[in-house]
Amino acid sequence: MNKHESNKVTMYKSVEAVLSQHEDIVNTMPALSEINGKFRSLLKEIIERDYRHATVKQGSTAAKNSALDSITATTLTFANALYALGRKTENEQLKAECRTSISELEHKREQDLEQYCRRIGELARNNAEELAPYCITKKQIDSFSKATETFRDLVEQKNQKFTESKATREALDEMFKKMGEMLREDMDRLLEMLRDTHPDFYRQYTAARNIRDIGSSHAVKTDDTEDAETIETVTSSAPVMVG
Repeated sequence: MNKHESNKVTMYKSVEAVLSQHEDIVNTMPALSEINGKFRSLLKEIIERDYRHATVKQGSTAAKNSALDSITATTLTFANALYALGRKTENEQLKAECRTSISELEHKREQDLEQYCRRIGELARNNAEELAPYCITKKQIDSFSKATETFRDLVEQKNQKFTESKATREALDEMFKKMGEMLREDMDRLLEMLRDTHPDFYRQYTAARNIRDIGSSHAVKTDDTEDAETIETVTSSAPVMVG
């Protein structure tokens, strides 16, 4: 949720509090009571959907990054041992493939790094016996192979989470749009009908609808100019409310 949307939710919660405080009045008008129920349900859904959007990728990203750090460190260890073996055996091809550094590995693109890690793992398996004097065991090589597979699985999971996150974001956009329309076209107009009979309720509601961003150096309305223009068509003398 961006700051603009966060400001909107703050306004929604303020409106909800005012409506709750005057629930006895709200319930005297069935149409307003119905809209109030829809408003509360949509607000709850927005909050839940935003939480889902904020957290959907976090776990998979952290796990993937941890796995990447692990296989990168092991790759450098294996590569150094293989390079030393290449020098000892005068294997120029092995030296060329295994000459690397932590800086070089860290600057590779993720896909290229994964491929390089796999290649180093393959070279380690092919030279397992010769690597024994360098304290590289077959068990370590097998564990490294499993770690690279785990990393590949985590990358796939992250890609799936990204797709899910994108769909959640799109749904959230639609919810905010629906909420703005509900407030402008339904709630504001019904509350306008109570302006003379319940002036305190009306004033509190309009104050809640004009919540501003207190945290910034400039006051910022919580919604678009076009929303304010819509409300002004209801009554030119009423406080401008934004949706």
